[in-house]
Amino acid sequence: MENIRKLLFLSIMLFLFNSVVAVSYYWTLEVPSEKRIFYSAKVYVNGTQWSNATKLTWENDTKELDVLNLSSDPCIVTVTAEGLPANWNLTWAQNGKMFLPGAWLNGTLTLQHTSAPGNYSWTMLILLTGVSA
Repeated sequence: MENIRKLLFLSIMLFLFNSVVAVSYYWTLEVPSEKRIFYSAKVYVNGTQWSNATKLTWENDTKELDVLNLSSDPCIVTVTAEGLPANWNLTWAQNGKMFLPGAWLNGTLTLQHTSAPGNYSWTMLILLTGVSA
């Protein structure tokens, strides 16, 4: 009789343990989360800090472009140009490179163009984007 009681008690305990484990296994908790990431940088052209909408005058076909990552996360910097005349090209030696917070990317910005005289204008964009995981 004593063995039957022990067996019954053990069976009940195993049942309860499995029930708790089953409930624990399927229980989830949703935790809405959010992190806002803002990318920012300081940009220097030929050693002078450049601000948004500052016009660059191109006496030569190259300029030194230095970018400091002020963000708290790594990012990728890309330099593009909108509205360049036909057959012109603007390139930066560090284009598309990832850099860490507090790091610098330094490189030559090169304007390749036809030699026709005249006044030309376009917009240069410096884009900071996140690093894919």
